[in-house]
Amino acid sequence: MEPKILGILPSQAISELISKRIIFANREIEEDQIQPASLDLRLGKVAWRVRASFLTGKNNDVSDLLNELNQFEEIKSFELIINGNSNRSTDKILELYDIALDKIEALNYTIDSLNLVLEATQNSKFNTNFLNVAKDVKIQFPDLKSFGYSKFLQSSDFRATDTIYVARVEWDSMITDSLKLEKNKVLKTWLIEDSGFKNIEIFSN
Repeated sequence: MEPKILGILPSQAISELISKRIIFANREIEEDQIQPASLDLRLGKVAWRVRASFLTGKNNDVSDLLNELNQFEEIKSFELIINGNSNRSTDKILELYDIALDKIEALNYTIDSLNLVLEATQNSKFNTNFLNVAKDVKIQFPDLKSFGYSKFLQSSDFRATDTIYVARVEWDSMITDSLKLEKNKVLKTWLIEDSGFKNIEIFSN
């Protein structure tokens, strides 16, 4: 018994099937009807109008196709055979396409985040020796009792990432709250100029 052939047939296989009368027609099939992977059919004496929605899609399935066939007296007794995975309808393909786009976007988000971290590591004075930075801050602002900073990534649109530096400081307890606010503004300006970064936030006691 010959093995069952699945998939698309090349023109050579189609020609062989025609020569063996496995594929035949009332009129002799001519050479120009045979295409690289298909067979062009000729119009007969009877034609049936089939709506474009005949194909499976988001709002119809195989049972809809069978109901469609039953409307035509000449072919309603035909058996409908669909090769392939019945789940691979148009809506399934679109769903997989959307999933692929989400994965690509997630990868791009990760790449952007890593690039920002790499750039910050290479270019910022904040990423050199912490004690050197702390000493410079203390020289500029002698009223500081302690100084620390950290960085984190955030996204406001979930597409692009921003690197934010947060400086936590403690001022001398003798300084009033209003003066602390003013000093925080001056410190923020100095840190931005010294580090080259714009996204720096100050938190103080």
